[in-house]
Amino acid sequence: MNYDKHSGRRRFLGLSAAGVGSVFLGAEGKYCTNSQRKNNREVFDCHLHCPSSQGEKWQWYKVTHTFDDFARYLEKAGVHKGIINCQRSYNALPEEFIAGNREVADFMNRNKGKFLGACVVNPLFLEEALRELEYCQKELGFVWVGELCNYMIPFDYKAKEFEELMNHVTKLKMIIAL
Repeated sequence: MNYDKHSGRRRFLGLSAAGVGSVFLGAEGKYCTNSQRKNNREVFDCHLHCPSSQGEKWQWYKVTHTFDDFARYLEKAGVHKGIINCQRSYNALPEEFIAGNREVADFMNRNKGKFLGACVVNPLFLEEALRELEYCQKELGFVWVGELCNYMIPFDYKAKEFEELMNHVTKLKMIIAL
């Protein structure tokens, strides 16, 4: 058998370039388009930024304006479930990241079983961030933290506060997205 280590990547890129839409890995380990999928695995997206009910803070390419538009867009794209965080929470003071996390909880409740919440905090406000992690995990059922990227919130990954935040995430057995 002549094995080409790039054949899987070439097939994926070829399908994508042909404009066939979403490409999925089917149950047999072969690539298939959305129209070819039959009772295969559902698509779960672990990195979804939902719009805020309070308006946009940022969105490089505006696709949806409301959470309901966002949910319909995901449905149309073939995304069945996912982990969401709210754009309102980024680069924000504690009252804003807390309000954004509450919006996520509301969206989760309105769409039972479809979304899991990601808690966004600002490590520059360590006390508030630690309390919010606890609340989101214990009271709201969030399993994910972040995304915590220092181009959105200007902090140093080597800072003592960030290390303390990461230790708390580990203690709570949450997943972090950096």
